Amino acid sequence: MALILIVDDEFSVAEVLQSVLADSGHEVITAVNGRQALERLGERRPDLVLL
Repeated sequence: MALILIVDDEFSVAEVLQSVLADSGHEVITAVNGRQALERLGERRPDLVLL
């Protein structure tokens, strides 16, 4: 399945999205702000980024 990066400063929103997407078989990584998102993008290349 897809690697998905979720960028959201609301922990509860990111947590719900991560749970739903992971249950659907996707690998999910998260970031709480733009700076952290850029770090994640430097480490991995997600198929989809949700802002």
